[in-house]
Amino acid sequence: MLHDIRKKTIISVLLSGCILLFSACGNKEVDQNTESLTKEEVSFEVTNENDTMVPYDTELLGAHGGYIFIPINGETYRYETGDQDITDYTISDLIYEYTEEDIPGEVYEHSVYSILEYPDYSVLYDVSKDQKYGDEFQVFIKYCPTMGVSSDIIDAVLKSGYVIMKDGSVISGKEEWLDFYNMVTEGESATVRIVTIYTLEDDNCSEDLYEAAKYDYPFLFMRELSFDGEKYVTSPVHFDGENYNIEYVEGYDTPEKEWKYLKHFTGKMTADNPIYSGYDRYILVNDENVDSWDDIMMSYASSTGEGYISSEEVFCELTLKE
Repeated sequence: MLHDIRKKTIISVLLSGCILLFSACGNKEVDQNTESLTKEEVSFEVTNENDTMVPYDTELLGAHGGYIFIPINGETYRYETGDQDITDYTISDLIYEYTEEDIPGEVYEHSVYSILEYPDYSVLYDVSKDQKYGDEFQVFIKYCPTMGVSSDIIDAVLKSGYVIMKDGSVISGKEEWLDFYNMVTEGESATVRIVTIYTLEDDNCSEDLYEAAKYDYPFLFMRELSFDGEKYVTSPVHFDGENYNIEYVEGYDTPEKEWKYLKHFTGKMTADNPIYSGYDRYILVNDENVDSWDDIMMSYASSTGEGYISSEEVFCELTLKE
């Protein structure tokens, strides 16, 4: 997985004209005594300088579950690969080395360095070498905070009276949803708020993935869906423990978006689904000709990206097998 992310990062940087990211370092060894390098137009979200890094309670080290776990000053912190909006930085000390074998036979030796401009270690510099072909890659890795919310927040939201979805299916608020749907079907203006909660159980995924992502759950996000008689708008909602606010948080939410159509699809699950037999889905789209949930799923699976159907699921009820 990290190998795939690395390839995407390299392609993205090259396409944006950032050849300096690699030509400045090339395949030469990094000077551990510090070396000043200039990069241009290397863009991605910068870790909020006001955020405090929190250690991750785990025995994992190195690459696991799409993340990188790095020991620093006796504590372990979780990182993810990416680009960073940095024009000048100075590579400093070698702080950790590890081996990654994401795919059998593909082995990478990693050397992770600190960066003087980030004394809080929120951004690190990872140099990896393909042991088979000798290719070398340089990427930034950034501290990755966990996304799980407290049980107090979950309990409060469950009592909100909003439509509540859990792990892909409605658990409360179905009547509120149907009231909203009936109103918009008649062309009336209406608004509804939808809470989506995802959980992670250790018996439903690999031990490695569970350990790497266990503090990201339960994961919660909320959307407000409004209809003004002509168009639909979905907006991110946040609960601060007292109030619900329309607010967009970069890196967490999907921004506000407009849609033309609300489609209703029902159908049967594939025969090999171990839990559910059928679905009842409500999907926002901008293409009036979308006729089925299969159309949307097929567009997601397209290897070329042609015919991709932009959509947003706002309500779903899954039928359990008897």
